[in-house]
Amino acid sequence: ISPSLQPEVKKLLEKENVHTLVSSLDTLLQKATLTTDKEILSCFGASLYKLMGDFPKASLWYEKTAQFAPEEKGISYILASVQCSLTEGNTTKADTLLKSVSKKTVSQLQKNLIKVYALWSWIYKTEKTEDLYEPLVILESYTSVESMKDMHPSLLLILFSLTQKDAYKESLLKKFPNSPEALIIKEKAQFLPGPFW
Repeated sequence: ISPSLQPEVKKLLEKENVHTLVSSLDTLLQKATLTTDKEILSCFGASLYKLMGDFPKASLWYEKTAQFAPEEKGISYILASVQCSLTEGNTTKADTLLKSVSKKTVSQLQKNLIKVYALWSWIYKTEKTEDLYEPLVILESYTSVESMKDMHPSLLLILFSLTQKDAYKESLLKKFPNSPEALIIKEKAQFLPGPFW
């Protein structure tokens, strides 16, 4: 944060009520003149809304943040917005955002997130259990893709959650015994009111 905004940011962080903090943050964002300050402030707002479980507003704030960021970082903010949109069940918005970044040059992690989020949107839209077959086959195939290795615990947990097949649970516990996802299976941890993927 630039020195001219630091006193106001300090006052902002002293707010006792998170809702007051967020509305004050919006006012401060309008005062900011440097793009980097706008990026930091809007990302902070998005994170606060996400932590509060207000995923529609978090999604909007991540989109806003993307406008102030360099392109590659902006794509990460758009993907955070997609995640929030999917969490609230808004597949139309998620699909639109995914389409907006799918043709851009992205990192391997971003490419993986685009694939998984597109698949997650597809799963959300299924109406019958038998409609899950194809997306689940694709999801399972991702558990053997080396470039998606960091996502394997989450993918296995999703597969187990959707199918209740012990093979996914056993694979998760064997390959990633100390992962947060394995701790959920072992009932030593629980989900927060937000996405784990």
